[in-house]
Amino acid sequence: MPPRTSKLAKYGPIVACLFSTLASAQAPSTPDLLGIYPGMSEQAARTQLQKHSSTVQIQTLPGAQMGFWLNASEGRNPEQITVHVTAPPNNPTVWLVERQQTFERQNPMSQQALLSALRDKYGQETLSQPKGGWLYLFWIFDAHGKLLRTANAALTVCVGSEYISYNAVGLPPRNLTEKENTCYKNFFGVTAMLNRSGGDLLESYDVQLTNLPYAYQAAVNVTNARNAASNHEAKEQLDRGNQNRPTF
Repeated sequence: MPPRTSKLAKYGPIVACLFSTLASAQAPSTPDLLGIYPGMSEQAARTQLQKHSSTVQIQTLPGAQMGFWLNASEGRNPEQITVHVTAPPNNPTVWLVERQQTFERQNPMSQQALLSALRDKYGQETLSQPKGGWLYLFWIFDAHGKLLRTANAALTVCVGSEYISYNAVGLPPRNLTEKENTCYKNFFGVTAMLNRSGGDLLESYDVQLTNLPYAYQAAVNVTNARNAASNHEAKEQLDRGNQNRPTF
């Protein structure tokens, strides 16, 4: 799928240099969720996600959200997989993949079964934190996708889905809070949130693979491009105004 276009397109020569860092996807060796990884092109990610179901078609996310989802609610243990991509004029590439699943009594999953699958995939978690009836686990990676054995405990406040509204319009908050600054600048990882209200059996889980530094750079690129386009338009307006001299 070609990149989405907008009124910024006519300022291509001005903005092209502003998002070159996102022009190519990261190496496929980077961590993935269901074969989808940060930096993957939207079209490749759509193709990969569709392999997860032969009966349900992928849907584009509604409203201003950039991305698509697969709602596999038929059958047992309904699940939803959502992929969020960067906003134009960046090439649309993945920055967040989320998988959510709810379990029915007749087809349960234990906490140990899920943890075993996650550890087989990503290794031993870097951080963990219980929150009420939930257990949060974090696999933190460096910029090259290598799992870190230790990481700043402050990263346990970082949940990628909390940043969707910022990246849906491609704009980071004007003034980052301490939490936002920590997460946007440092969090590249997998977050697993386990609803343990059912004891040893899970009621649901939510697993997210997020690269927030990647998302932040994409959002900054959009801001810079819009500013460049706005400045260019303002200059054109001023030039036209200077030529529109009255006769007295």
